[in-house]
Formats: sequence, C-alpha cells, structure tokens
Amino acid sequence: YVTFDDLTAHAKYYREISLLAGRFPGRNSYPGDIFYLHSRLLERAGNFIIQGAKGMTGEASITCMPIAEMVMGDFSGYIQTNLMAMTDGHLYFDRDYFNQGKRPPINPFLSVTRVGRQAQTPLLRELSRKLTSFMVSYEKMKEFMHFGAELSEESQKMLLLGDKISGIFEQASISPRPYSLSILMFTTVWAGYWQEKDVNGLKLELRKLTNLFMSNEQFRKESENVILNSPSFNHLVDSMKSSQSNIIQLLAEIK
Repeated sequence: YVTFDDLTAHAKYYREISLLAGRFPGRNSYPGDIFYLHSRLLERAGNFIIQGAKGMTGEASITCMPIAEMVMGDFSGYIQTNLMAMTDGHLYFDRDYFNQGKRPPINPFLSVTRVGRQAQTPLLRELSRKLTSFMVSYEKMKEFMHFGAELSEESQKMLLLGDKISGIFEQASISPRPYSLSILMFTTVWAGYWQEKDVNGLKLELRKLTNLFMSNEQFRKESENVILNSPSFNHLVDSMKSSQSNIIQLLAEIK
C-alpha cells in the first residue's frame, strides 16, 4: 500500500479543534503534541510479516508519503521541518518549475534522500553523482548568461546538453518510464548520440526510442543486459559508443 496524506491540512484542523477545546497553544499556536501525533501516524508505515491462511506467513509493506504545503516556498515552517525530521527524504515540487512547463516540477537541488543511495546500484549512484554535478554547473552557466556574457563554443555545447538532459527529466503522468529506459536515455545523450538534434528534435527521437524499447523485445533485453553488466557509468558510455554495439545498430534504424 502507498498512503498519501496532507499533514499540513491535518495539523491546521487539529490546531483549530485544540484551540476551540481550550488546550494550551505551543509554537505557531499548534498543540504541544503535534510532533508526537504525526510521528505516530508515520510509524504505522513499514515492512510487516503477516500471518496468512493455513499458517503461512508472508510480507507486506505500507509506504507513507506525507504531503506538506510550502507557503511561498518557505522551508522553515514548523510542520514542514517536523516532517523533514521524521522522513527518509523529500521531493520538492517547485512552483517556478511548474510555471515553466516542467512535469513533474521536481527541484533536484532542494530535494533530499537519506537512504535512497543505499538501495541504488553502483552504476546508478555514479550516474546520479555525474548528473547532479553537471546540472549544478549548468544552472550556474544559465545564471551567468543573465549578465549578457558571451559564451565560448564549449559553454554553448554544455548549455545545449543541459537543455537536453532537462528534457529527459520531463515525463508525462500517463506514460511511466521503466528504470532501464531512463538510464538508456541519459547514457545515449551523454555519449553524444543525437548531438546534431535540438531539444525539440531530441524529444521526437526519445519518443521513437521509447516505442522501440517497449515494442522490440530484442532491443529491450540487449539494453537491460548492457546496463546490468556495466560496472561503471564510463563503461556503459563506452559500450554505447562502440560501433559493434547491437543497441547502436538498432538505434540507427529509427533515425
């Protein structure tokens, strides 16, 4: 089970009821037990061993994803900081990203994971580090452009690559993307494939790649095997660049 609950709305109404009941208010007029109340709710989530029929046992899990509204993007709210202290991380849905048309509008620089990397493969951890480092440099370069500075050819290529990678992060809610397909997309672009395409042209090629991945079992298995057998991201990029790669040969067919 996955449980979504707006705990800022819950805290708001709990505060109103407590004040009407004459309870002594604490910080921001919330009752003193609001932290205990929310932590008790979240502690109901976890992995459980359940007793089934005929004495058989099994495992079940409840994943709780509390929702907190950020007023004007303020991270320092009482309920928001409480939830950050209780959870294993958070996703920050940025209003500015939403207004720019990015879906989902997740801000990767303000989002945090505390245990996610422990569950990632070495390849995925390395890919995450490279993308994070690159996107930080990309955002700094975009800010530098606001001053009207002239950019070198290398900087222009970096900005174009950043625009393409940002486009890969965008994903429609009605078209969930397999894990291995996402890695394949990032690796293909990082390896320099479709370098001559602009952002709109890349989106068209990515749709073709998605259709190929979902419809061609040979291509899908070949891609998953290459990803699974790559000890590092650089090795995966080299595999994609290899002219003998079946993946590259199949990709060439959709051009």
